[in-house]
Amino acid sequence: AGSPVSHRNLWREFEAAGLPRERLIFAKRVKVRQHLRRAALCDIAVDTPEYNSGATAADTLYAGIPVVHFPGNKAVGRMLSAMLSSLRMPQLIVRDREEYRKLLIALLGESTRRRRDGKRSKIEALKSTLRKGILWEPLYDVARWVADFETLCRIMWDTHVAGYPVMHNVPTRPTHLF
Repeated sequence: AGSPVSHRNLWREFEAAGLPRERLIFAKRVKVRQHLRRAALCDIAVDTPEYNSGATAADTLYAGIPVVHFPGNKAVGRMLSAMLSSLRMPQLIVRDREEYRKLLIALLGESTRRRRDGKRSKIEALKSTLRKGILWEPLYDVARWVADFETLCRIMWDTHVAGYPVMHNVPTRPTHLF
């Protein structure tokens, strides 16, 4: 989507960074299911500090697309930081505009195909790490999260029924809630 002005501005920035303009693709708005299928075709997604994504980033990660993230000052920015950390991908979280720029240029400036020396590209390596994280890390393990949340609710209920004063309940085993 976007406007012709935003397209021109982004193409200009790409070209100024020495990146091929064809790597930037604008798409029309579609329903969520279609969007997720289409998103899986991307090499990488970019999260901006001015308008951080939350649920969209979770969907994008689940579609197997790494997201370069520059946290803003809002809670939603910290949400994506937590998701990337949970997936063991802190290398996608940048601290300042210069690091943001350098990482994007490094990733977008290379081919996504296997290199001539047989090694994977950086984007291929990130996607592989992400696929493993989706399968094995707690972020998308809904059954585990629900079981841990139920345990925490039982602890709070038992505390209430026993007549103890209101207190903070810190789970000892459920580590995947927050």
